[in-house]
Amino acid sequence: METLKQLQPVLTVLQWAVAIGAAIFMLYMRSVFASKGDQAALQLRVAALEVANQLLTQQVGQSPSKEELHQLQIAMTELTGKLNVHNERMDGIEELHKTIKHQVQVMDGYLRERK
Repeated sequence: METLKQLQPVLTVLQWAVAIGAAIFMLYMRSVFASKGDQAALQLRVAALEVANQLLTQQVGQSPSKEELHQLQIAMTELTGKLNVHNERMDGIEELHKTIKHQVQVMDGYLRERK
């Protein structure tokens, strides 16, 4: 019993050291794990990211395939060619208009002189 009395100060110091160590460990664990408020904020963020992911997935599903894009490119090339043909025809019609206008002016001038 006497030995226990001699060891009491050592045991008291050891008890305090264990209590301080446990308090430090609890503070450390609190900083490592998220609090309930942090968990709620993280859950909201995860939900928002899931919605964004669903929207992106839906948009990707609605986008045209590689084959459809290729067909669209071919159609646009054909349309460009047809527009170029129409522009050339319009240039020809414009030249014809200038020629006819000149001929009408010449004929008008001739007819006015004859009067």
